[in-house]
Amino acid sequence: MQLEDGRTALNFHDIQSWHPRDDGHKYQGTKGMVRWPFPGEGSIWVQERHWDGKALDARRWHSLNPFLDEFDHPIWKMYSERALRFGHSGADWMELRGWTESLRHGTPPPVSIVDAVTWSAIGPLSEESIAGKSKSVAMPDFSKGKWKTNPKFELQWQWG
Repeated sequence: MQLEDGRTALNFHDIQSWHPRDDGHKYQGTKGMVRWPFPGEGSIWVQERHWDGKALDARRWHSLNPFLDEFDHPIWKMYSERALRFGHSGADWMELRGWTESLRHGTPPPVSIVDAVTWSAIGPLSEESIAGKSKSVAMPDFSKGKWKTNPKFELQWQWG
């Protein structure tokens, strides 16, 4: 997908081809890459730790664990032991907990209806592009331009 600012986002979701299950994730930018396999330990490849200037050897992968210790979200640190007993490496529990807490406290849910519709549109739009021999297909702006000015989601409820 080509983003509004010219960057490209790739999303792979293959449930048709035969292959072993792979719940791994990869995040890549211009100065590094993180891969998080499942099961197993994640790894990171970076040019430098640009947030504190500490250089890492850019010729090899490094364990992601020290970075997780430093940057894991406080909610994950608080609930990971409980969440990991459920599916998808704890994501199912965290998602349901987020929705439950937003209903309990009357605050916005973790995912807006606009985001849900936008994410859901990717599949049908991809099918349209494939049917048209990879022609570009515009993503409808379900937010009517509000995505440019809406504040980013911030945790508004207390997990207790």
